[in-house]
Amino acid sequence: MSPRDRLVDRWPQLIAELLPLVARQREKASMQRARWNIEAFGPPEPDLETLLRSEIAFAVQQHEVEPWAEAQADAEAQADAMTLHESAGPVDAVLAALGNPANDGAVYLSLGDGDFLKGVRRRDALVGYLTRLGASAARHKPRKRPNHRPADIALRRFVGSLANVWVGATGWTFGSDWRDGVPVSPAAQFAHAVVEAVDPVALPRLQTAMRWVQNARRKGKLPGSFNDRAREDAA
Repeated sequence: MSPRDRLVDRWPQLIAELLPLVARQREKASMQRARWNIEAFGPPEPDLETLLRSEIAFAVQQHEVEPWAEAQADAEAQADAMTLHESAGPVDAVLAALGNPANDGAVYLSLGDGDFLKGVRRRDALVGYLTRLGASAARHKPRKRPNHRPADIALRRFVGSLANVWVGATGWTFGSDWRDGVPVSPAAQFAHAVVEAVDPVALPRLQTAMRWVQNARRKGKLPGSFNDRAREDAA
């Protein structure tokens, strides 16, 4: 079952758990604003469930496609930073194309700028250079695998988006207080309830991700926004 399907299936129980958390924190924030003469924040109480459903559904949808987006970003980064060893395959492909008699006419005219004999000489020279490059690439050391644990970017961004939902719905900061592996702050309980409902396999990593998001927000980063800058902020 996908995260979006789990959200639909678990929504009645989930919203019953979330509404009291959010309502209490909104009330706390309202009392504090009243002391400071600050206008009310956020939607009125009757719209709270609609707000939560819409924002959480969007966060879950983005979380579902994030692994694919992350894989694409990693593939593009690796392509941009190709090592000499990784060039062996493309070099072999070019040599195969240059060695195919069916391509001779087009290759000679292209390399010779319209001069057939010049194209023949340049093709022969290019084959020689590429053959030496291919041999060197095959002997070159392959890319080293990172010896550190990769960042849990997908979960960080999901928690970051839930932090945005929490702040928008309550007008209160996103705190990540845990005790003995159990979330104790309202914001931590909020994020834990959503992750437990839609992506339970991520629960063992949730406390670490929440602590990371809280620290990132304090530094002005927004790992919960879904754009390239946010992916950098979550790394």
